Amino acid sequence: MKIASRIILIVIVFFPLRLSAQSGSDLPDPEEILSKAVKAITDIKSISYTAESYDMGVIKYGEKYAILTPHRGDVKLLRVDAMDPIGAKLIISGKKVGTTQSFPFKVAYDCEKITKLDMSKKTCYINDPDETGKFLLVGAIELILEYFLKDKPYENEQSAVESKYGGFAVIENIPCHIVHFIFSQESIASESWWFFGADDYLPRKVRILYDRLPEQKHEHILILQNIKTNIKMDNKEFSIIVPEDYQIKEYLGFGVKKPTLSIGEPAPDWTLSDSQGRKYSLRDFKGKIIVMDFWATWCGPCLKMMPELQKIHEKFLNQPAIVLGICTWERGDPVTFMKEKGYGYKILLNGDEVAKKYGVTGIPTLYVIGRDGKVIFGDVGFKKDNSEKILKTIEKELNNR
Repeated sequence: MKIASRIILIVIVFFPLRLSAQSGSDLPDPEEILSKAVKAITDIKSISYTAESYDMGVIKYGEKYAILTPHRGDVKLLRVDAMDPIGAKLIISGKKVGTTQSFPFKVAYDCEKITKLDMSKKTCYINDPDETGKFLLVGAIELILEYFLKDKPYENEQSAVESKYGGFAVIENIPCHIVHFIFSQESIASESWWFFGADDYLPRKVRILYDRLPEQKHEHILILQNIKTNIKMDNKEFSIIVPEDYQIKEYLGFGVKKPTLSIGEPAPDWTLSDSQGRKYSLRDFKGKIIVMDFWATWCGPCLKMMPELQKIHEKFLNQPAIVLGICTWERGDPVTFMKEKGYGYKILLNGDEVAKKYGVTGIPTLYVIGRDGKVIFGDVGFKKDNSEKILKTIEKELNNR
């Protein structure tokens, strides 16, 4: 069945004759609507709904284009302690809709383990809710109402540079206010349109436009139906019964787990610019130990690594060791991000070509280059012990002088 035939019919009603006789101040106040929406979602302890998520446009990561696959499914969420790494117990049954076939999935989280059934492989994957385990939510997380999991719902919309009342819509017999938000240049998204129920102020649809960079222009759309809130949910609802003919495996992640460059291999030279336009090459740091971090502002594991890199930067500030953040596959504003976070180590911009030289297929990718220009450490992803490993690698290299 074609995707278009499954998209929910939306009737937009603007009442132009009536509105033309009113001044702009007579229109519903978008800030008041947003305030009521914040309260509505904050008051929710549990929620269930049917969701459809899809993207229209192009997303490019490095040299690869993402496949914009629609997702549909049924979602149950139960809010838990704010310190929980996920923020809610959940169970989601759905399917990714391909061009020729659909791929069903089921994923659950009970505050202890993330469990996912891969029905195509008859395999049940289980992992802790760490950075590796969270990848089990890919495919399902697209159906989650993100702000239900956050302490500050609609944080981006509250900080928008402009909000406008966008009219009135009826979605699946639910009257909705449309509020249009325009974001600053520092934001990854440029605009969003939220369709809030006129009675309960819960979202029935959201459109988010991403068009800051070439070849990454797309619109993300999430539609919610059959919303039920604050219903009683038993803990058993967030567990999955594994079929007898399935094998159970620990999820180990995907993609390259080791960096391409080997220990002892000469590090390829490069030339990059900082935010002031000053050019730097690897050879400019000859005689120093260099920590190279390939990262991006939109990468969650990268952001977890950055406080550790700042500590390393501060520890070796007056020694022949330097931390360099190499901006890779970037869609946001890394310069502003560094200032806001108070990180003091140097970042170099537009590092996609350097990432190719260093065989980067996932971020963060971390290398330590010795004083002789050869690789003495390399790893991919955020790991709790990486900071300690990098510290020991640097100290060992300094002691070898």
